[in-house]
Amino acid sequence: MLPWNPRHAYGQRIRAFVARTEHSTLEADDIRAYVKLTLARYKVPRDIVFVDTLPRNSTGKILTRDLNL
Repeated sequence: MLPWNPRHAYGQRIRAFVARTEHSTLEADDIRAYVKLTLARYKVPRDIVFVDTLPRNSTGKILTRDLNL
């Protein structure tokens, strides 16, 4: 066991929540490969969570507090 927690030392980990369509064959590795081409290495999400739908409020904004963080 480490005497310090790397998550607290370096900040929070990036997690992406993805809502797939019905017949989507998209995988987590596909998303990471695309993001690595377009963003800096430190911005690539380590965790990718697939959900049925993203929770939204009445104005259409995503409710991040309702996602399983």
